[in-house]
Amino acid sequence: MSKNIFSDRQKAVLKGLEENALEYLIITYKDWQLPKYRKALLNALKENQSVRVVKAAGLSDSPNERAIADIISHLENHPNIIGLDVSHNKLTAESIRRICTALPQIKALDVSGTTLDTASLSAISKMNLEFLNVSACHLDEKAAIIFADMNSLKALNISNNLLGSRGASYIARMRYLDKLNIAGNNIGNDGAKAVSGMKNLSELDISSNRIDNSDAVGAIAEMNQLTALSIGENGFGSDGVLAIAKMDKLESLSIAFVRIGDEAAKAIARMKALISLDIYNTSGSADTNRAYAVMGNLKTLNIAGNYLDAQTIEAFEQHPNIEAVIYSSHGHERLVRNNTTRLIDSVPYGERRVCPAIASDVGQYLHIAPPQIQLENWVTKTTNQTSASVPSL
Repeated sequence: MSKNIFSDRQKAVLKGLEENALEYLIITYKDWQLPKYRKALLNALKENQSVRVVKAAGLSDSPNERAIADIISHLENHPNIIGLDVSHNKLTAESIRRICTALPQIKALDVSGTTLDTASLSAISKMNLEFLNVSACHLDEKAAIIFADMNSLKALNISNNLLGSRGASYIARMRYLDKLNIAGNNIGNDGAKAVSGMKNLSELDISSNRIDNSDAVGAIAEMNQLTALSIGENGFGSDGVLAIAKMDKLESLSIAFVRIGDEAAKAIARMKALISLDIYNTSGSADTNRAYAVMGNLKTLNIAGNYLDAQTIEAFEQHPNIEAVIYSSHGHERLVRNNTTRLIDSVPYGERRVCPAIASDVGQYLHIAPPQIQLENWVTKTTNQTSASVPSL
């Protein structure tokens, strides 16, 4: 079949499949609508042995039950595929069972943004998964009970659901978890205390959970094994931050939207292990914020929403190790990276992340990034590109 009808991106994807040079395959709704490209893609996939991650996300505007069935049927004889992203689709229990049956070797699964019934949850719980993303799936404490027995899981993203404190107590039973994102679940102080008992965690996102008690924050701060913590958008203040500042193994910390005083801010600035820091809108003074500029190990920093004078801005821009800094100046938010400054006012806060996202993505967990060729209007460079150390904004 002639490939002249295909775009440069589509040709590059097909070539990557045919040459066994593509590890991460993205199947878009736009591509799926094109019968000739779909046929060429599936034919190329038949003989391919290099693909390890498949993303068929966002097909929900199509008659996607059939689309997902077709995709899964063509993946069934590919034992090298260990990651599957079918997020934001209208998946049925039958779709989930098909995935579980056809791809039992899957280690990482993303079904976020879907509605999962009890049968689907039960089928997922029987898979031998290491990574699972069920963010924004309208899950309550009953789902937490089902997932609590998944001893194979090492990373779980169950953010933006309806767990409450009881759901958090069931999740806390998952003693083998290494990474947990339980943000946006209204778990409160009791839920935070339950999660604090998870002593095998190395990374935790517990942001936006109505945690406003210094005892609850203190319990989280006693998780001294943590290397990454996101605990912003909660109601605690300086006392909680002072406790967090004693966590000497933290390399990544987000306390965005937490109102802290100068003493607590200076305590954060003394955390020697920190590499990534998000203190967006924490209302530090100019003198306090200048202290962050001498944190020798910092590589990424979001200090927007705080008062900065010209001297402080210059100190950040000349920092020997910082690769990316976001700050506010003259009513605008700016990103400085590689000595290049650009305005980012139009970028939503949630997409300005400078701290690495916790348990958010199949490719991230498996250390397999989608190559540039698969994103529309990107320049083709390689079919085996690794993730950048600083997330794109």
